[in-house]
Amino acid sequence: MRLLAFPLAALLLSAAHCLSPSRIPRRALLLSSAVILPLGIRTYIHGPAPYAVPPLPPRTVVVTGANTGLGKETAARLANSGARVFLCSRDEARGRKAVEEVERGIPEGSGGSAELLLLDLADLGSIDRAAEDLKKRTKVVDVVINNAGVMAIPEFSKTKDGFEKQVGINHLGHFRFTKDIFPLLAQSKNGRIINLSSSAHNIGTKASIEALSTPSAESYTPWGTYGQSKLANVLFTDELDRRLKSAGMDNLSAVSVHPGVVSTDLARYIVKNSDAPLSSLPDASSFLESATASVAKFFLRPVDRGASTQIFLAAEPDLRSRGGEYWTNNKIGKKNKVAEDKELAKSLWEQSEALVGKFDVAKK
Repeated sequence: MRLLAFPLAALLLSAAHCLSPSRIPRRALLLSSAVILPLGIRTYIHGPAPYAVPPLPPRTVVVTGANTGLGKETAARLANSGARVFLCSRDEARGRKAVEEVERGIPEGSGGSAELLLLDLADLGSIDRAAEDLKKRTKVVDVVINNAGVMAIPEFSKTKDGFEKQVGINHLGHFRFTKDIFPLLAQSKNGRIINLSSSAHNIGTKASIEALSTPSAESYTPWGTYGQSKLANVLFTDELDRRLKSAGMDNLSAVSVHPGVVSTDLARYIVKNSDAPLSSLPDASSFLESATASVAKFFLRPVDRGASTQIFLAAEPDLRSRGGEYWTNNKIGKKNKVAEDKELAKSLWEQSEALVGKFDVAKK
């Protein structure tokens, strides 16, 4: 209800002015609306207050893309509450720095810990090595949060293995990684796979999923392909959860998440057309860029709020009855109708297996 307070106040002012214009001067109404409406929009976009993580029972969590943004925030808050967290990063120096920063914030006696796992989702060899490394360091994974991603890469480009980069990292890389560490997930008594999607999955189409294995520079568009990859995240989640249930693996569940429009490095290609972290890039070179960045920062959801839904899902005592759902603002959200297409989800699974290897969902 608090999210609607400012917009409602603006509407009430407008209504009062219409009913009694002499009592509320037009100038006062305009000034009030100029303040209230932006604050109302900001309050709505920012979403609920950050989720307060309760003390956790022993729980091993793997977070991809954890050296910055949502991943780092997620890793820190779960580790602070007692989880053993593996922070995945493709860059060793940035990954070690993130681990050190997370470790400094862990309260003494909480039982939490932070460890680095080198993982480049644009390289199948790196994915396999990361999985093997993980198997040497733990016997079970209770939660994997497939958080890493790229967005709106301006030009058609490929991963090391020849996949279009957005689909290759956002979907295929996570499909392969989840497949590789599945034996560890299968050992959890109450495990879950949390896949970061986006409301941009609404951009995705059935045709784009059907053509996922045959990308081309001619058909590539930055946002269309991003939407395709985010729709793939939802479809993968749903099909995985169905296969878990079919295999009688009621100890596991899979869910997808829309974190909101968050102020993270995900926008690096939009802001500066670079793969480097935004923090390492030069400041805006013009007044217009500076003003745009300031406005964006005012409205974008802060990282601590953006990470809340995936943290909530990782910390919940039991998700097994709510698998296959699409979550936002700590509650079940609404999917694109295309995302409900079970045959399309099955087709995506089969395409993904053909590209990166068979994913056998079965009790081990």
